[in-house]
Amino acid sequence: MTVQTWTTQRVAEILRALAEEDELPQHLLKATISDGDTVETLGLDSIGAVALIDRLETEAGVALPDDFLDFKDTVADIAARLTAMG
Repeated sequence: MTVQTWTTQRVAEILRALAEEDELPQHLLKATISDGDTVETLGLDSIGAVALIDRLETEAGVALPDDFLDFKDTVADIAARLTAMG
């Protein structure tokens, strides 16, 4: 398994974990989350995006820039950026 694949899978796991904690829409619990899904199509609003960024910072152990996430970003985009950050 490549780092990219693991990170993409981890992003999906984080999205589901946040849904379990009622931070994100509940449909994510049962949804198939693919690399091409965007933040917008997953149903995240600005509050959900902040929750995702906060969790990603915790999981990645790095501070993410304010412009890290855009609603047109795909799960693969997010994973690639995290992977590039090391």
